[in-house]
Order: sequence, then C-alpha cells, then structure tokens
Amino acid sequence: MIKVLIPTDFSKPSKAAISYALKLAQSMDAELTLFHAIDAPSHSSTLMRDIDDIISKDAKEDFENFYLQVKDELDIKNEMSREMSVGKPHDAINEYCDENNMDIIVMGNTGEGAMHKLFMGSNTQRVIEESSIPVIAVPHNSPVNDIKEIVYATDMQDTSDELQKLVNFARYLNANISVLHIYKNESDVNKYENAIIEAELKQKHDYEKIHFHTEVNSDIEDGIAHYVIAKRADLLAMFAKKRSFFERLFEKSFTQNIADENDLPLFIYKKDGSNNDSASSS
Repeated sequence: MIKVLIPTDFSKPSKAAISYALKLAQSMDAELTLFHAIDAPSHSSTLMRDIDDIISKDAKEDFENFYLQVKDELDIKNEMSREMSVGKPHDAINEYCDENNMDIIVMGNTGEGAMHKLFMGSNTQRVIEESSIPVIAVPHNSPVNDIKEIVYATDMQDTSDELQKLVNFARYLNANISVLHIYKNESDVNKYENAIIEAELKQKHDYEKIHFHTEVNSDIEDGIAHYVIAKRADLLAMFAKKRSFFERLFEKSFTQNIADENDLPLFIYKKDGSNNDSASSS
C-alpha cells in the first residue's frame, strides 16, 4: 500500500492537493493522511511540554472543521487519517514522513496564482529540498485528471536509478513514461540512438510503457515546456540537485507555458546524495 501525506494549512490550494490525492488513491492502493503543523517559535521550547498541551483545543477544532468541510465538498466516502504536529511546517512534514514511512507527499501551492510562487514559497521549497521521498506539487487550478502520460525530464545522469523510482509509481497507474532529454546543440543528437535506448530501458525496467525522446533547444527549460505541452502530459517528473535549478526553472517562460496555461502537477524527487550546494541540476 502506498502511504500519501497531504499537508494542509486550511487554504484553497491545499484543498486542490486533497482532491488530487483522492483521485490518486482511486488509481492505486493508497492510504491518505491529512497533516497540519502548528508553527512554533523554536523546537527546543516545545521539548519540555507534551504535544497535546501545545496543540490547543481551538487548533484541533479548526483542523477537524476543515476536514469535515472538505469531506462534504469533495464527497469523501471513507475516513481519512488526520495528524497534527508542532514545529516549522517543512521540518514537521519531513519528520513525520521519515518516522511513519510515508511514500509520497502531495502539496498545493501558496495560492498566489503562479507556479513559481509555489517554489518560491519557503515551506514547499524546503520540503522538496529536504524530503527523502517524492513530492507531487499541485498547482492551485490544476484539473483532477487520471495520470496517463508522465514526462520524465533527465540529464542522462543516474537515469536508470531515477527511472526505476518513477516506474514503481507509474505501474500503479498503468501510465506511459516519456523519458525526455534536451540537447542544446544539434551536433550532439547522434550521441544517443533513441530506439536502442528505449529498448534497453524497457528491458531493464520490465515496463513496456517507457518511451525515449530527444529534443534540441538551447534553452533546456523552454525545451521541456514545449514538449510537455505537445505531449499533453498529466505529470512532469524531475530529479534535481539544488535550489537554483527550481528558481531558474520557474522564473522563465516555463512558468507561463506550463503553470498558467496547463496547471501541470510536478513530481519532484531530490537526486541521491544531493544538497543545496550542488553544482548541477537535472
């Protein structure tokens, strides 16, 4: 069973994440947990007190009322687990996931209207940077569709290990995976034989729905954006090493092309062994 955590701050964007997670649960055997963190000035100040003393009665009631409202609005038939914690949201989210062996985090954006705000928002960005599990970032106005087409943008480094993680997810959905590599120069294209690579990937990962594609674009982010639009992708998967990659990605035309027009959810996984000071990106 896949264990999915859905952080919420009671906002409209977090409702979008809940709706998306519910759709995901229909396609796979998933257990959903709704999670709310109460921000605390410092973690050390909470250690001397029991968490039930810190979480006020009003906070618990607010959380339960939000859940009942969402349950009615989204017509949730089955009970969803609810958990609360105290601490900085990004720390509390990642700590809960590590302690409870969660598999995926599904988060909404900050509600400020553009996809780059999601990544510029400190909580979501910090969760992604520090999480040991994938984060599905759901735009504020994202339609709730079945995931049938996944585009995996890769720099062709660690592709096999990364793809296996994505295949494990895609199998539950019976989804196609388009492995996409962007060349900056036309002269580099012959370096890879698409058909051979595709056959090797299918065989190695024992998954026939893997397809390999290359595009040429001097601007990698723009190349990804154009391909995702042409492919009518339901999800874009990326493995990235550092914060500057996200900042660069969402400052540019990618933001308008993908977020504003298509509201495409993103499957973000931190590269193995990466940290904020890494020198390259996916």
